[in-house]
Amino acid sequence: MSGSYRIEVSHTSRFVRAPGVKLKRVGRATAAYIGDPPAIHVLNPAAELIYRSLETPLSRDELVGLLGELTEASPEAIDRDLQEFLPQLLKLRLVEPVE
Repeated sequence: MSGSYRIEVSHTSRFVRAPGVKLKRVGRATAAYIGDPPAIHVLNPAAELIYRSLETPLSRDELVGLLGELTEASPEAIDRDLQEFLPQLLKLRLVEPVE
């Protein structure tokens, strides 16, 4: 598949961590390993916090509330980060939608 495309993430769609993903701290970065042989993805701090927050299924709105409690960021900034990083985490198969 070539070219770029955008995965839309609604406020009510729910997501959870994908099974089989292993995280490893490498210096200041966090690497996510998935598959066999493993694909390796380096997560920036925002993506790592979003990923770790999805231990249980949450919607984008629920994530905004949770991350607002964990950080000093505004709800608008958190929602912008979610709009950027949730589609990337889905595309990389690090998180998956919950029906």
